[in-house]
Amino acid sequence: MLKKFACTAIAVLALSVSAPLAAQDSNATTLSEVTPDPALTAETVTNEQVVAFVQALAAIRQVSGAYTGRIDAETDGSKRAALIDEANAAILGAIEGIENLSPQEYVAIDRAAQSDKALFERIATVIQSAPATPPKSDTQDQTRCVMGKCE
Repeated sequence: MLKKFACTAIAVLALSVSAPLAAQDSNATTLSEVTPDPALTAETVTNEQVVAFVQALAAIRQVSGAYTGRIDAETDGSKRAALIDEANAAILGAIEGIENLSPQEYVAIDRAAQSDKALFERIATVIQSAPATPPKSDTQDQTRCVMGKCE
């Protein structure tokens, strides 16, 4: 289970900036629209931030899992768009629920890890040693049961 989580989390890491996720920049509605924290570079990311980033990956994975099937199954364009917006808000809440990490820091770490092998390996090491479930947040309580299936 842990190995599967680690592989999934690494895949999420590689795709997270381009995925339709929420953000907190003034008009941003996806993580790809968030301005990364300019003070955060691969060299300045602390171990505490790496752990928080991994927790955010797990939280994003859980929220995404709660919405992916529903979004894929929705054939009505406006209802599908509403579900995507709802998922974006849930993911924003999940990231905001992680201690020691803002959406801007999350994006900065994600981008830095894509181009810095040492940071990527630090993240992968934490993923491999992390529990398979993210820390509990209010948003997760709202999204844990979807269509009768609870995660």
